[in-house]
Amino acid sequence: MNNFMDLISMNEISASDDKVLEKYSSGDMAIIGMSARLPGVDSISEFWNKIAEGTDLIGTIPEQRKKDVEDYLNFIGRSKKRT
Repeated sequence: MNNFMDLISMNEISASDDKVLEKYSSGDMAIIGMSARLPGVDSISEFWNKIAEGTDLIGTIPEQRKKDVEDYLNFIGRSKKRT
């Protein structure tokens, strides 16, 4: 299965879109895994502990990541470079 629509049988696709959406969106959902790279911590658990403690994790952008920011701004058409 590649995506959510793969879970819906062909009979359900021909049914009302509202009924299909209600069936799959009104049920319970579980998050079974999570991953992230976060500044100043080594795990998601440590991140949430810092947030709960009120620790400020906002800092300056490391030099090695500034090019990533510039590339992203260029991609979305909001480059800070003036030509």
